[in-house]
Amino acid sequence: MANGTPLALIFADYTCRNVCSPGLTLTAARLRETGLVPGKAFRLVVIGIDPRDTRADALHFGQAIGSMPEVARATRFLRGDAATVTATTRALGYGHVYDPAADQYAHDASVYIFGADGRLIALLPQIGLLAEPLKAALTGNYPAGRSDWITRVARVCYGFAAAHGRFGRPILLGLQGLAVLLLLCAAVLAFRLWRVTR
Repeated sequence: MANGTPLALIFADYTCRNVCSPGLTLTAARLRETGLVPGKAFRLVVIGIDPRDTRADALHFGQAIGSMPEVARATRFLRGDAATVTATTRALGYGHVYDPAADQYAHDASVYIFGADGRLIALLPQIGLLAEPLKAALTGNYPAGRSDWITRVARVCYGFAAAHGRFGRPILLGLQGLAVLLLLCAAVLAFRLWRVTR
């Protein structure tokens, strides 16, 4: 929360080469689509999860929303040392794992919405983020305890695969196995239907 203004907060790796920059762009675009006035009806705060990132890294990362100047002006990019980042992510239950081989973070992709009074109103997935629930959360009209199945699936899948990177491969193999099983079932069904119609 900033000066009694509702707040959308996301975490990012400022040197991420994969999902962070598109995630920022998506979040900013959906905020713009709400029709709310940036800086008055909401602010966007991005917290860097890599304590090694520099101010220059943060500034370069912010260029991703340069085409949305109103939202960009209402956005702040924050950095902190390792202890501060750890305390912040733990306080919000945010999961992230550093992969030294790739020098990247596998992490959750969520948007935290805080009301004007500083309370956490909603936790929305960046994947499949929609302007309607985003606006409802920012204006205090988000139903308490709301958790639709799309939100649950998006957060669980991304949470296991990204925030807990060690589970990514088992989940991928499980999904591949499920796909093969579904194809086999479809083939058996098609064969039985073919025999019945002969």
